[in-house]
Amino acid sequence: MSPTAEPPTSTPAPSLTPSATPIPPGTAENPVAMGIVFSDSNIQVPAASEFIQYLADATGYIFAITNYSSEIDLLTAMDQGYVSLAWLQPEEYLYASENDIAMVAFLTSHYGLYGYGSNFYVNPESGFHLDYDPDTAESSRNISGALNQFSEKTPCLVNTRSISGYAYPLGLFARENIAINEPVLLQTHESVIRAIYTGGICDFGVTYGITGDPRTASSIQSALPDVMEKVKIAWQTPADIPSLNLSYSTSLSGDIRFAITSALSEFAKTQEGLDTLSQMNNYSIDAIKPATDDEYESLRLVIEASGIDLETFISR
Repeated sequence: MSPTAEPPTSTPAPSLTPSATPIPPGTAENPVAMGIVFSDSNIQVPAASEFIQYLADATGYIFAITNYSSEIDLLTAMDQGYVSLAWLQPEEYLYASENDIAMVAFLTSHYGLYGYGSNFYVNPESGFHLDYDPDTAESSRNISGALNQFSEKTPCLVNTRSISGYAYPLGLFARENIAINEPVLLQTHESVIRAIYTGGICDFGVTYGITGDPRTASSIQSALPDVMEKVKIAWQTPADIPSLNLSYSTSLSGDIRFAITSALSEFAKTQEGLDTLSQMNNYSIDAIKPATDDEYESLRLVIEASGIDLETFISR
């Protein structure tokens, strides 16, 4: 007679399905993604391909390019972990920083400067005080003194997506508690100059400044040869608007960040490298430098004073 089996004295542990091993970033299965919004893919795509191939050769990691249709889509993908590095304009970076999406690594020099500001233009016959010396390229009065003369006056601004020709000047007026009339939006910086030249549309105008002057645009010079006499800079802001930056996702590992930083520093030492960065971003870059979030604090405070919602601003 066969022995009778005894019931088990304990319940066996359930079998566990082993969890999937995370795929390391920077491999063929999980490349480090650079997000970008192409405005001229014929020029930008070859340059971007050259850049990420250089990064791959220099770091040993695998990189990929991901194209997005808009800046807010790119930032959303970065927040969700699909993008590890991106080239961001100042308003985009402020949004990314505010939402703990990205941290700045490098600033680019644009026409020899790492930041820019706004120019306030007037007709010299209008009675406004000119607080700007074209010989020294400096403004003589502080912000409050310079802007008070525009109280209850009507500005010509660019459009609701312009930081230097809309958000930044409105923030300055708000911060200084100076009330102005509803702005007239003319869509381009050159159109603001034309309006001040013609007169009758607004009392003063605001465009980008420091890195350039829309009065010198060929379209303006050919149509309005005496524009430099008929339209004057009344005041110029500090260069508180940082130029294009390279930012890393806050989730990107420190080892990969360090490797990219070292490689990019070398890449930007040559003119060929700078030309590639310029073509990739469709933005003139003549140098780069390491940067920190502190360099955005002045702009951040002004934009906060404006009351403008950054997500709405970027999405326009």
